[in-house]
Amino acid sequence: MDPLTTEGLTAAIYSPVLRTPLAINRMFRRVGWSFRIGTLVRYLRKRTQTGVRQTFVSFNYDLALEHALENATTWTPANGYGLKLRWAAVEDPSDAPGPDLLPLRRRSGKSITVLKPHGSLNWLIATRRRFRLPFVAVTANEQVRYIGTRTDHLYVSLPDRLPIPVAPFIVPPTSHKNTDLPLLRQIRTLERAALESADEIVVLGWSMPETDADQENLIRAAVARRASPFSRVVAVNFKANQSYYSRIADVFGVPISKVEAFNEGLQDFLARDTPAGG
Repeated sequence: MDPLTTEGLTAAIYSPVLRTPLAINRMFRRVGWSFRIGTLVRYLRKRTQTGVRQTFVSFNYDLALEHALENATTWTPANGYGLKLRWAAVEDPSDAPGPDLLPLRRRSGKSITVLKPHGSLNWLIATRRRFRLPFVAVTANEQVRYIGTRTDHLYVSLPDRLPIPVAPFIVPPTSHKNTDLPLLRQIRTLERAALESADEIVVLGWSMPETDADQENLIRAAVARRASPFSRVVAVNFKANQSYYSRIADVFGVPISKVEAFNEGLQDFLARDTPAGG
């Protein structure tokens, strides 16, 4: 492509912004649900059966957690993200005008929430900021899904409105993340509230990289506002050294002796842990 043509300049402008999320989406869509889910579903069913409020904070873009929750519980994307999402993309976005969005119907209880402060591949955000909340890609049964669009310029339509350009909404793993968008501020407010009120914390595989310094600062600030320490802090990793668990203790404000370490990976944790009430 000639970079000095209109087509070339447009591609150069949009490539870093739009093509990266679409490439990541295509990778996860190819993987789909081809992973071992049975043990996780059984664990989530035990953990959520008491009706006690459960908040999952996921820094991943993929939909594996939501898919497992749909199999284990009554969780739905309509209000399960802590956001009052109204519109669903049952068909994949396409060239303008794009398919019509449909109103979301199924809503779950409020005891299970998934917060995704780095975005999610099934969230379609209006690229011109005309809408604060994302549209969500779902199946006809309103279950989560990856989009299959291959064009770089995606559109959807609302009834009696002009086409809306959209893109999958994720926050790239850079050292200076743009967390000032209203959507992300809302999610981070919910995240802080959950950390301030939680009884127990389970950290699954989060390595606390330098690019997540904003999250570490958020956690430390929320912990400092707590009236009492967490009753339980669990850290799950694979062959991590002791310094990792010391960092967990430091960030979550408990002595290292209070951190329950599962250092043989997720499957070992799921097999051995017994959730409260389960």
